[in-house]
Amino acid sequence: DMSRSSVAPECLTCRPILGTCGRTGQWSWGILLLRQVQQRGVELDVPTYNAASSCLGNWRWWNNLCLLDELRLRGLVPDLRTYTVVINACSGHRAEFLELQEPVTATRRWDQVLSLLRSAQRGHAEPDVV
Repeated sequence: DMSRSSVAPECLTCRPILGTCGRTGQWSWGILLLRQVQQRGVELDVPTYNAASSCLGNWRWWNNLCLLDELRLRGLVPDLRTYTVVINACSGHRAEFLELQEPVTATRRWDQVLSLLRSAQRGHAEPDVV
């Protein structure tokens, strides 16, 4: 009975539509629907986010990660289904992850080098030209 449920009726209606959009490759329509429901002020729940992630499929892994972040930012707690969908979406995209991670890793290394240099200078060691 929807009248006793704390879940918005829009969420209950939205989920099967998201599923259909995903199965038919119309993920962009599914995400458009999700955003329109949000614009109407409806608080989405975890199962609706999961349906949206499933709608995106395995080729929209970056969008899946963004939905996971959005879910958390809204104070919702991901469930097993959430993680399963996101992990499945990300599997097989290792090369793309490494491409994204490379600049981050390089930046971290650079920060570590600068930190070591500052530590050396605080210890009165002067850098020389190599």
